[in-house]
Amino acid sequence: MVNKQHSGYGNRGYKLRIGYAVILLFAVGLMSCNEPDKLIRVVDMPQYASGSSIERFNDRLYLMGDDAVQAMVLNLQLQVTDSISLFEDTAQRIPKSRKADIESGGVFSDSTLLWMGSGSKKNRNRAILYHLITRDTQHLSLDTFFYRLSVAGIPSLNIEGMAVTPQQVILANRGNGNSPVNQLIFVPHHFWKRQERAGISVVKTGFQSTSVKKDGVEGLSGLAYSTQYDRLFATVSTEISADGVEDGVIGNSYLWIFDDISPKRTFTALNPSKVIALADIDPRLKHQKIEAVALLEENKHSVRLVLTADNDDGTTRLFEVQISNTPPERKGSNFWDL
Repeated sequence: MVNKQHSGYGNRGYKLRIGYAVILLFAVGLMSCNEPDKLIRVVDMPQYASGSSIERFNDRLYLMGDDAVQAMVLNLQLQVTDSISLFEDTAQRIPKSRKADIESGGVFSDSTLLWMGSGSKKNRNRAILYHLITRDTQHLSLDTFFYRLSVAGIPSLNIEGMAVTPQQVILANRGNGNSPVNQLIFVPHHFWKRQERAGISVVKTGFQSTSVKKDGVEGLSGLAYSTQYDRLFATVSTEISADGVEDGVIGNSYLWIFDDISPKRTFTALNPSKVIALADIDPRLKHQKIEAVALLEENKHSVRLVLTADNDDGTTRLFEVQISNTPPERKGSNFWDL
C-alpha cells in the first residue's frame, strides 16, 4: 500500500515537472519570437536633397524633398528606379522664399498620392495630387483649409506628416520653441475638395516644457499607419528652433507609437503607447533629423520601417529598421499629463 502511494505521488511529481518544462519552453518560445530592435540598412542619397516625405504604394516607395523639384521612386530594397518631375523651377534646390515646402504625403484608395506643403508660410499653402497609375499631376491651393486650421486651436502651423486610414486622414503639426505643442489633426478623406466645411478635430500630444531650453522641442515630423493593427507610427525629431520656418541645431529622434488610434479623434490630448529612442537602436541613428516614415512589413512579432533623414545639409539618408512588438512602455520623452 505504501509503495502504491509512493508510486502515485511520483507519477504526479513527474507530471508536474513535465508541465513546468512545457510552460518554460512555451515562455522561452514567446520571448524568442520578439526579436530585438535593429538597424537593417543605411542608404545615402547625396544627390537628392531634403527628403521629407516617403509613402508606399504596392511595391514602390515615393520619396519627396521639401525643396526638391522632383520626387524619387524606389523599390522596397531602397534602390532608385524612377523620378517624377513636379516643379518647373530651374534651381537644384528651390529657395526657401518660394519653395512649396512639401513635408507630408498620403496614398488614397483611388490610387492617388497627395503631397502637401507645411502651411508655415503663404507660399506653402499648396498641395500636389499625383495619380499613381496615369501619372497625371494636379497642383492645388489649400488657402482655405490652412486658414481653418489656424483658427482651430493651432497657434503655429507646420504640417509635417500625413497618414491615410480607412476612416480618415491624420495630419501631424510640429511644435517649436515658441509653441512647444504637437497636434494630431483628424480630417475626412478628400478634405481638399471641400475645404470650407471639412470636419477638423485637433488632439494635442507631446508637450515638453522642461526640455525646450536645453535640447529643443521633440516635434512630430512624419506619420505612417498600420491598417492591420490600427496603429499610428510617428517620427519625432529634436531641433532648437523658435518657429516652423527656420532650421536649428539637430538633436536626437524618436519613434512614437499610438495604439488603437482611430477612435481617439475625440480626445483632447493623447500620449503615445510606446516611445523608442532611435539612437538606442544603433549609434548611426544618433543626431539624425528623421523626417518621415513608411511601413514595409508588419506581423505580431515585429515591424519593418523605412525612415528618412534630412539633416539640412543638402542630402538624404534612408534607414531601414526592425522594431519588436513588445509591450508598451514610456521612457525617453515628456508627455501631456492626462
